[in-house]
Amino acid sequence: MSAQARPAPRSTQPKAPAAAKSPSTPGAS
Repeated sequence: MSAQARPAPRSTQPKAPAAAKSPSTPGAS
């Protein structure tokens, strides 16, 4: 349950969408 709740909020962060936008960005690296 803890593992599922962890990725949930993480995906909501701008980190996930940022990487999908452009994997070349320094944030994804």
